[in-house]
Amino acid sequence: EFELSVIKQMRFSGYFLIVWDFINYAKNNHIPVGPGRGSAAGSLAVYCLKITNLDPIPYNLLFERFLNPSRVSFPDIDIDFCQDRREDVIRYVSQKYGSKNVAQVITFGTLSAKAAIKDVARVLNMPLALGDKLSNMIPTTPNIKLNEAYGLAKESFDELFENDDEAKTVWETALKVEGAKRNTGVHASGLVISNDPIPTRAPLYKVNDIQVVGYEGTILEDVDLVKFDFLGLKTLTVCDNAINAIKKELGKQINLFDLDLQDPRVYEYISLGRTTGMFQIESPGMIDLARRLKPQSFEDLTAMIALYRPGPREAGLLDSFVNRKQGTEDISYFNDQMTPALKPILEPTYGVIVYQEQVIQIVQAIGGFSLGEADLVRRAMGKKKKDEMEIQAKKFVEGAVAKGYDAKDAVDLFALIEKFAGYGFNKSHSATYAVITYYTAWLKLYYPTYFMAALLNSELNNVDSLISYIGEARKLGIEVLKPSLLSEISFSVTEDKKISFGLQAIKGVGSKVDNFKDLSDFTDIFEILRYSQRDLSRDENEIIKLQNKANKDLERCDKHLADTKYKLQNNIAKRQTDRVIEQIEKNRAEIQKLESNKNVLEQELHSLDQRLEELKNTKTGTKISKLVFEALVECGVFDHLGHTRRDLIENAAAL
Repeated sequence: EFELSVIKQMRFSGYFLIVWDFINYAKNNHIPVGPGRGSAAGSLAVYCLKITNLDPIPYNLLFERFLNPSRVSFPDIDIDFCQDRREDVIRYVSQKYGSKNVAQVITFGTLSAKAAIKDVARVLNMPLALGDKLSNMIPTTPNIKLNEAYGLAKESFDELFENDDEAKTVWETALKVEGAKRNTGVHASGLVISNDPIPTRAPLYKVNDIQVVGYEGTILEDVDLVKFDFLGLKTLTVCDNAINAIKKELGKQINLFDLDLQDPRVYEYISLGRTTGMFQIESPGMIDLARRLKPQSFEDLTAMIALYRPGPREAGLLDSFVNRKQGTEDISYFNDQMTPALKPILEPTYGVIVYQEQVIQIVQAIGGFSLGEADLVRRAMGKKKKDEMEIQAKKFVEGAVAKGYDAKDAVDLFALIEKFAGYGFNKSHSATYAVITYYTAWLKLYYPTYFMAALLNSELNNVDSLISYIGEARKLGIEVLKPSLLSEISFSVTEDKKISFGLQAIKGVGSKVDNFKDLSDFTDIFEILRYSQRDLSRDENEIIKLQNKANKDLERCDKHLADTKYKLQNNIAKRQTDRVIEQIEKNRAEIQKLESNKNVLEQELHSLDQRLEELKNTKTGTKISKLVFEALVECGVFDHLGHTRRDLIENAAAL
């Protein structure tokens, strides 16, 4: 009732119903949706709407971390969808609320220090080597500025500028344009849904045929537009593919949302360090942590995800947490007087402050703040606002004294939580991601062959990941068969619980390779190969883009050439002073240069036309390309047909 009253008071009811609507659409159309993300998981109302799938009450997730009546701001519910079906949800929203009321969000790329140098050198027609030389003098430090780079190598830059006027010009011009907007893009997840046509509040723009709001996300709230985040999560796709394969092959219907999150076998499995392929915990560092920590509960798994970050590791929180859990370090709750109040808050994390929610609860329990007020203290700590912190510290101590605590202890406790507030993680986010981690661990434990096959299919274009996951499958005792004519397009589970190699994973084969079955229908290898066809659409699109660019460059060159010839004729008609003669020579030199450029562009266009024609002929043929054939041969697809690989490749011309 409290949450509903806050939602109504802030007039956000419509927002919640819109989120419920598109999530309900996704679930009804078998589009996998994540269990939640971010602080929204702390809301019981959101859980009851089935927007999230983790009950916030057992895990002490706080509504005030999501919506604070003491701090009015737009709610922010981020949603994870299956990576392959995310666009379906966006399409539904656009159709339901109207194309003029729905748009994705624009992003602007800015000129970095190196990019500014290279762009200026190019625009000023300076030698390419000069732009490269200046750019190489700038360190690769992220977000470094030109003035910072100059300060790090002042003598080298001064010597260069003294001896090279062009370098000095490029540098001074780059200083003026550094940080300027250079190009547009589309926000990875942002989507605006407006109750009025968006153009009444903000401009619309198109980036690669995608409709976007012309304002960046930070400005949208100022014009009364709300951004929703639709994220594509590959892990949800992996889980869904594994579940569908299990249903098809074994007839078992699995609903991950119904799983018991306290299965001890799952935590024992994670504790072995066999976490390759598990969401968020498959890095070498996480594997080591799993073995050291040996999580035994969902609380442990949540903390594991929250603590494995640079801040907590460097501050010693991670080691302290592990040591306390394993009994090699004493568990304490600040002091004896405060233990009764702090133990219920810190006991799940063995007395270590891990979460932002714990900071809020401590400020409430000891200082007498409301949860909303305590959240404001947490925010101030995170932003290190000194003046604000002095005010809040005084109020905290006064509240603690009023509750019977010692003033000095209150001062020391406030200093402690202020120190750890910067490392605290959002527990709601960590908990919902721990749910997905648990899903992947459960599938890998109980259905390892189906899970590993789905995992391999998610990394078809990543050779390193394929090698890693095939190695992991073998460690689990699962045989991954070599590619053959009986292989499917994708990795799949055979009747004897082996994994059949997916032909799409063979580099160079392409996404439209067909699977080769019913070999008795064919009389020789070449008839078999006619069933496979290389996908050349990407190559065609790339060539067309190059053609369009070359045509535009040629058009600009022609215009510049005509203008220069016109200037030359005008100068010839003038009285031939020394200055006019000098201009005539410059005009002639420029014309010679432009005619040379034009010739190069025309040759480039001719070459591109030939390449496109060759691709079209290949695509319309009945046989696969030589590259695909050789890739299949090298992987042993045809080994059992009685031909050596060398003979097949040497006779590839017969294709």
